[in-house]
Amino acid sequence: MRDATMSEVRMSPAAAPHNPLARLLAGVNRSVMHVVGAVAAALVVVETAVLLTGVFYRYALHDPLIWSDELASTLFIWLSMLGAVLA
Repeated sequence: MRDATMSEVRMSPAAAPHNPLARLLAGVNRSVMHVVGAVAAALVVVETAVLLTGVFYRYALHDPLIWSDELASTLFIWLSMLGAVLA
């Protein structure tokens, strides 16, 4: 017996909602999840840049950025909440 792949499960006609309102809500859900995923990916990039900038200023220039640790903590909290939404 062959296991069904994720694309086969999603494209199954039996799994697709027949109600137009349910189809609309499923489409809105997919769109929102794509936006949340893009925002989470952008937060990962921004958090990496903030942390690397803070490390550079602290160890290379010997002048630490006071706000970088606080911003990194706040970004991480937002990233964990968005990750929970995506999960």
